Amino acid sequence: LILAEHGYPPVPQDEVFKEIFEQAENFKKYEQEDTSSARVVSIGIINHVEADKELLKMVVNMMTMDAGTTILALVKECFNQFGEKYFAMKQKDWYRLIRDFVETKTKRYDIQPEETFRWMVAESLDDGDI
Repeated sequence: LILAEHGYPPVPQDEVFKEIFEQAENFKKYEQEDTSSARVVSIGIINHVEADKELLKMVVNMMTMDAGTTILALVKECFNQFGEKYFAMKQKDWYRLIRDFVETKTKRYDIQPEETFRWMVAESLDDGDI
C-alpha cells in the first residue's frame, strides 16, 4: 500500500514483489551472529573482515600474493564475491572495511587506494585468526 501510494512500482507488480521476496530470503539466509565475539553480522552488513572466515581467507590470500594487490582490487573482489551475502553493503562500506583491515594488519596508514602493496603473514588461517 505504501509503495502504491508513492507511485511505485513503475514496472509490473509481480516483478517488484518477486524482488522484494528475494531480498527478504537473502536477509533470512545470511543473517547470522557470531556469539563467540563482539563482531556481529546482520541485515546483510559485516563490520569486521574477521567476522566471516571465507572473506578473511580471500582478503589475506590477495594481500599475500607475490605480485601484491591494491585496496581497490580487494574492494572489487569483496563486492563481487560477497555482494549477495552482504547485500546491504555499498562499495563505500566495502572500501572502509577493507581499508581499515589493511591499515591495521600492515601498520601502514598512508596506503593509497591504487597503491600496490604486499603483506606477509607468519600464521596460517587454519591455525587461528590472523
